[in-house]
Amino acid sequence: VAQTLKRVGVNYAVINLLGAFLDQELPVQTKDTLLDNFYSIMEAAAEQGVGVLLYSFQDLAWCCFSVMAYWIRKYKWTVTHSLRIMKSRRPTLELPDTAIHELELLATRLKEKGANNNDAMQGSGGWIGG
Repeated sequence: VAQTLKRVGVNYAVINLLGAFLDQELPVQTKDTLLDNFYSIMEAAAEQGVGVLLYSFQDLAWCCFSVMAYWIRKYKWTVTHSLRIMKSRRPTLELPDTAIHELELLATRLKEKGANNNDAMQGSGGWIGG
């Protein structure tokens, strides 16, 4: 598949955010670096006006987790708000409790680091949702 994609000019990356975030042995810095890489891909695609296809052989939760992590970082959404938005589009989504917990830890780290200072929502005045 990879060679076929390259031949037709498709850029692709393999990033397993959910798997990484659920790995208790993986350092937090590594998890955050993976999110930064995913965030950069999403932002570059938006700037170029192209779409991003998220695909998983496992189940929908893998892709949804990645999108929710992106929303939490980009828009300063709480986990509750991002889950509410995701479920409005994918009502059957069931994220494991450990995945929700990892998103909550991520949101806390981002709040503490002020990771959104340079994003579009800089002037929003705080985290959205609850």
